[in-house]
Amino acid sequence: MAEAMLDISRAAFDFVNDIERLSDQRLLTDRFGRELDGYGYHAWMIASLPNPGGRTGSVAMLSGWQESWTELYRRHNLIRNDPMVAHCFRSTAPFEWREAPYDPLANPKAKEVMDRASDFRMREGFCVPVHTSDGYEAVITMAGERVEFAG
Repeated sequence: MAEAMLDISRAAFDFVNDIERLSDQRLLTDRFGRELDGYGYHAWMIASLPNPGGRTGSVAMLSGWQESWTELYRRHNLIRNDPMVAHCFRSTAPFEWREAPYDPLANPKAKEVMDRASDFRMREGFCVPVHTSDGYEAVITMAGERVEFAG
């Protein structure tokens, strides 16, 4: 077990060293994608979250989402009913998608967001909410069909 943790720690430090040296956004996006793919995540994004009472959409800083999913998500303004986004505003701790509560009967639009994500092979996922003291809010989210959590 200790050796496995050491391997994970070493891989994490190697990953951080790699991304610190990259200045080209395409290379950075590719490196993130390769790293996350090893855990079963084929889709991911680092984005700011909408401001309550202000901007209504997220702003992607780095995106590993399929272009067709991005277009659908924006065109139908799915962010308004995305249970992951709603949970990011309520949580400071990282969470698996299945931990984000929503009632599909009471909120069928949230269920529609999740059903549409499934259409793009995004059935399981993980979110890391980012909250700063000055009110900035963002998320690192990743998804796949069968995700392998280290345990």
